[in-house]
Amino acid sequence: MQQSSGPRSMAGPAVLGLLLVGVGVAALAIRQYDINFLPNLGEWGWPFFVIVPGLVLMGASLIPARPQGAALAVVGAVITAVGALLLYQSQSGHWESWAYAWSLLPAAAGAALVLYGLFAGERGMWTAGLWLAGIAAVLFVAGAWFFEGPSPARSATSTRATGGRSA
Repeated sequence: MQQSSGPRSMAGPAVLGLLLVGVGVAALAIRQYDINFLPNLGEWGWPFFVIVPGLVLMGASLIPARPQGAALAVVGAVITAVGALLLYQSQSGHWESWAYAWSLLPAAAGAALVLYGLFAGERGMWTAGLWLAGIAAVLFVAGAWFFEGPSPARSATSTRATGGRSA
């Protein structure tokens, strides 16, 4: 049999439950009264359907006892980073950046480990997060240099000069 290590606080699950009920009531009201406060959401805001669940997961990482929420923080950070990349790319049309922007995903995981390690007081966690984020940042810069060239403006002009084909 498992023994409890003491009384657990019910504040975290209660707050989460109230938050979910509030979101449900808001969704019901929006649907009932046909409120369209974001008419262009489909054109420019669709990445928020990825960003918001990532932020929710990062917030949910604060509910369990420390450091058990670290996995939620890492998953939430990676999902949020994917959404942020999709938002950037959908607004700029720079979809080619996926060739090297994938390296920002381990950087997001490293950043989550750093922040959660500081929150939980786990030195090993934030040290590992710093290493992961640092290596990912180096990969990102190297990939950007390799795929975009030393100067992104130069590669854009050379592409225009050759009629959209690579030289």
